Amino acid sequence: SDLSKGDYIMKCDEHVMFDQGFDVRLIADCEDNWVVVPRRKRLNAEDWTLIEDGRPPVDYMIIDYPYQRPYDKTCGLHGAEDRETTLKRQDVLIDDLMTMQGSCWFMSRKHWDNCIKEMDSENYGPFTQEAQEISNKTWLSGGRVIVNKKTWYAHMHKGSGGKGYGFSTEQYKKHCAWNERGRVYAIEYWLNTKDFKYDFEWLVNKFWPLKGLPEDWKERVKVDREKDFSTLGYKDDFWLSNLRTNE
Repeated sequence: SDLSKGDYIMKCDEHVMFDQGFDVRLIADCEDNWVVVPRRKRLNAEDWTLIEDGRPPVDYMIIDYPYQRPYDKTCGLHGAEDRETTLKRQDVLIDDLMTMQGSCWFMSRKHWDNCIKEMDSENYGPFTQEAQEISNKTWLSGGRVIVNKKTWYAHMHKGSGGKGYGFSTEQYKKHCAWNERGRVYAIEYWLNTKDFKYDFEWLVNKFWPLKGLPEDWKERVKVDREKDFSTLGYKDDFWLSNLRTNE
């Protein structure tokens, strides 16, 4: 594989299955300022088979409106499956992708060095918003994020076995606190940043219309921000008590 030459960088989660020859197909359609995501299928890791249940593969994802529900800490600038576009554009094998899940991505080392450079662990912590950091940096810098449907990987369906690891109570509290810091930072930074060639409004317009994003989103976020979960100060939230005490 040419991956061993160091000209490309690829990241994938544990417990994934790949299409035969996936690396050759990814290299064949990867420009210097692209991030490439293979088509995502579903893996049953308990018996190492593909889950075939009638659902289409996950080809497209869009960015959610970050304040969908008042005071809900699961809301944020997350990626959401766009099955409607998947079904509409089945025959387009190389296509623009607004964002991704983050479980598998591929790029040239040149793009990493020139654009991504490093993951922002200071603001996101070790375990959150990776997909938005990479996708948004790429798009707003003038690059391109694409889905390559000529090949695929299958991502683990954890099933009854869980993730295969566990946290102590204190470890999980720290994990939750970092996720919350990253969630809040991602919303504020990406909606308002002027650090790049383009801004978030440009990205929205490129992929408009977006399911779940209101037409007046620029005005709505100013109001809805006051109903974000973080405005409650994490009162009575055991898992985010580290944020209240600044631990």
